[in-house]
Amino acid sequence: VMNLARDGKVRRHHLCPSGGEVTSRTVAMHEEAAHKIAMETGNPHSFLSCGEEGFVYDIDLRKDEPNHLLTCRDLTQRDDSIRLFSVFINPVQPWYFAVSGSSKTLRVYDRRFVDNDQPVQLYTVKNMRREYASLSVTCVVYSHDGKELLATYNDESIYVFNTELSRTSPVHRYKGHRNSDTIKGVNFFGPNSEYIV
Repeated sequence: VMNLARDGKVRRHHLCPSGGEVTSRTVAMHEEAAHKIAMETGNPHSFLSCGEEGFVYDIDLRKDEPNHLLTCRDLTQRDDSIRLFSVFINPVQPWYFAVSGSSKTLRVYDRRFVDNDQPVQLYTVKNMRREYASLSVTCVVYSHDGKELLATYNDESIYVFNTELSRTSPVHRYKGHRNSDTIKGVNFFGPNSEYIV
């Protein structure tokens, strides 16, 4: 079992099938709170974690140390990092992963080319009902086939982006949820991602 928390520690817990002692070890340590782990489909040893300091770690449980994959930076102020709240690996093309955080822009990276911390694709919502200085995307997930990204914005709506189109604006908007007091998640549901929860 893997977990992470506000202390920034990413932990692995080994549960004994007989109900014996649980052993735990810290496999990565973020400098600030960490909220999400992204598992790679078909690879139980490898996953990504993200933290509020803007770091994304590539963690392989067969290795002693995590790999600092990138620091997510502000698009205009390159010295400033983005607080990250969510990371999700594309289930069909696992070299791509999306992150979201204290920015209204979703970022997609290619694990094969992250040397300069530059995303390969950006998705954003233009003409939101209001502009917020602290607008954040608190969660981002891929659909089952990697063709859509789903994102929830604080004090705003839930948006769907089509990853196959050249346009980077949303293709659908869902209104009526409340996302302001804490970091909220959103997800596709069903074998073909036909529902949103």
